[in-house]
Amino acid sequence: MRQQPLLDLSVAPLITSGIYVIKKDGVVVYVGHSAEIPVRLKRHKSRLRKGEHSNPHLQNAWNLYGEAAFEFTVLEECPVELLVEREQSHMDCYTDLYNILPASGSRLGTPHTDEVRAKIGAAARGRGHTLSPEARAKIGEANRRRVVSDETKAKTSASLKGRKVSPEERERMSASRRGHEVRPETKEKISASLKGRTVSPEALANMKTAQRARRKRGQAEQVMTHRYEEERLVLSGL
Repeated sequence: MRQQPLLDLSVAPLITSGIYVIKKDGVVVYVGHSAEIPVRLKRHKSRLRKGEHSNPHLQNAWNLYGEAAFEFTVLEECPVELLVEREQSHMDCYTDLYNILPASGSRLGTPHTDEVRAKIGAAARGRGHTLSPEARAKIGEANRRRVVSDETKAKTSASLKGRKVSPEERERMSASRRGHEVRPETKEKISASLKGRTVSPEALANMKTAQRARRKRGQAEQVMTHRYEEERLVLSGL
């Protein structure tokens, strides 16, 4: 295993973006990267002490050996755009790491366990997780400026094809849209984007099928409502 030079810990608090490691009894067991290393290390320690860390292997080792067995060290300072590349370079130097992810910067094939999902949800609920109007405005502005590539659009479309939505989910989606007002400028953008748009015969057929299905559901609901009223009147007369 190739050893990596360590940075002087006296200057580590001044470093924000870079690569860090977590050691157990002097052996590197975890490699990570962050644009704000002091904040990230503080979060690691806080969650480990509370028993809420998302990495079960690291949490179990912490519980077994105790905090005194662990050391948090900054390995390298580097710009944000090189974090993933440099983290992978360091990960390749060690074996038997506690890292959940198979490669730096990717969660592919490593979904959260139900236990971790529950802990994340409970922690978010405990914080209230309420965004201020200013924060919401910043997020909205960032999303509006976001450019989605054609490849990402194609992947998103492919992932949604054949997806079945449960009645409960449909109701939640419908409830979330009730009372929602579309801004005039948004309406203008939607109108402009649709002008000159050519719809394929397949898309037209799908739209007609969806309209017929909605019409049938509406008719069925009317029939059921009429029957319910008839039964109610008959029962009220008994």
